[in-house]
Amino acid sequence: AGNPNYLSTLEGWLADHPDDVAVRLAMADARLSAQNHEAARKEYEKIIEIAPDNVVARNNLAWLLWQNGNVTAALPHIQTALELAPESPQVQDTAGSVFLAAGDAGRAVALLRRAAQSSPQDATVRYHLAQALHAVGESGQAHAILEQVLDDGEPFPERQQAEVFFRQLNG
Repeated sequence: AGNPNYLSTLEGWLADHPDDVAVRLAMADARLSAQNHEAARKEYEKIIEIAPDNVVARNNLAWLLWQNGNVTAALPHIQTALELAPESPQVQDTAGSVFLAAGDAGRAVALLRRAAQSSPQDATVRYHLAQALHAVGESGQAHAILEQVLDDGEPFPERQQAEVFFRQLNG
């Protein structure tokens, strides 16, 4: 904490303790936060080699692969994460997004509804639900959800994309 050279500290620790999942997860998350997707991916993959049932690594790797357009590679990781933590709203959100991208909009809606019920304040989840609802032809519901999300005024990472999508729904 407070160490400006924290990445080198983590790297040094991992050089001596390569199987330390907690530190490796901190490294992966730091790489992801720094937008170093390739390094983050490698760290999540190492964690999965060490601890195949690590839900956080599976979920985050699936999210990262999906974000980078590799839905096929994301699917087995999110399916495993979903088996390990079926009630996790974070896993449900990632799974819904990955399944939507894979063309399984019905499954995406079901998962994203559950995630939105568990985390009703999470604008990102509600935005993803609106996308899935639109994909299954429920544009009216998608519009209502987006309108509420955007009217809340809360910042969230996908806000700009949600605004564009809302304008598209308004035609």
